[in-house]
Amino acid sequence: AEAVVHAHPTYCTALSSQRRHIPGFHSMVAVAGARTIPCADYATFGTQELSDSLLAALGESSKSALLANHGMICYGPDLDKALWLANETECLARQYVCAMSIGSAPVVLPDEEIDVMLAKFKTYGKKPSELQDLSDFERKHAISAPPRKDVVGLAGTGAGEVPFAEARRKVIETCLKMEAMGINQGTSGNASCRVPGGFVVTASGVPYDKMRPDQVVFMDLEGNFHGAFQPSSEWRMHYDIYKSVPQAEAVVHAHPTYCTALSSQRRHIPGFHSMVAVAGARTIPCADYATFGTQELSDSLLAALGESSKSALLANHGMICYGPDLDKALWLANETECLGKQDIFALSTRLEPRVLPD
Repeated sequence: AEAVVHAHPTYCTALSSQRRHIPGFHSMVAVAGARTIPCADYATFGTQELSDSLLAALGESSKSALLANHGMICYGPDLDKALWLANETECLARQYVCAMSIGSAPVVLPDEEIDVMLAKFKTYGKKPSELQDLSDFERKHAISAPPRKDVVGLAGTGAGEVPFAEARRKVIETCLKMEAMGINQGTSGNASCRVPGGFVVTASGVPYDKMRPDQVVFMDLEGNFHGAFQPSSEWRMHYDIYKSVPQAEAVVHAHPTYCTALSSQRRHIPGFHSMVAVAGARTIPCADYATFGTQELSDSLLAALGESSKSALLANHGMICYGPDLDKALWLANETECLGKQDIFALSTRLEPRVLPD
């Protein structure tokens, strides 16, 4: 621990007042180092008893914890990463509370699946040279990058103008807009757009406010990446959409609050509103669960999209959509989240919304 952040954020504090922990309903719970984000037993603020309770809750691996009737605290290797984890903990708490607001708890992933996530996050955003002393289990489940194949003129070099510079800048701009709109945070989501010979997609583990155009990764349509930076761990979903959907020119993936809450209940968004149809079908489907970054998840997504859907929820994960350009894909991502919010608000009355006839 090189930095510590303590706060009283709304949703973490609400859960802590019920003496609740955050269970493993989402892969991002594992970024805090354990199968759950624990809630430390109550003790008066500023006392040794509270500090002792916190350390007991953190145990040997947790980096973040709720504090009963108090708030939350977390640590990291520097203040930027500790602040990121504090924000991610609050985002998870918000998603969890929203999921429970409809009257039932979200589906919690099995411990074995969270263990896979823990192994994956040990390698997230790191180069092979940075990985030391991994166990056989961690090596088996490490995040796998596609093959690297550099062709002169396609990869960004960091010096001078990079190929597809305007498209790369637009990808960064889209990611920053996602954060400003509140549909994503940190490095959890990703965006891409088609360019001649392939597509450009956000890099793995690079914060969007620090990302340079040369760090946006070019991938060809044979599944190779070019340059020094690895593509997002979710590159397969982008790649398979471009391979399977000729009209897809841009893809946006995010973990927005209400879509993620519904997806953790394994719910689709029904045709309760005319705007559901802007996504191309009678409902906005929810793809069956599969581990993030895997071919199984990409296959599940394509099956859910079918021949007409342009947007889908991803069970216990978030949402993804495509469009004819990044502006329209981002618009559809935001519209999907608005519909998810409206659906949850309707369901929170304990009455199902009236669904329009097919």
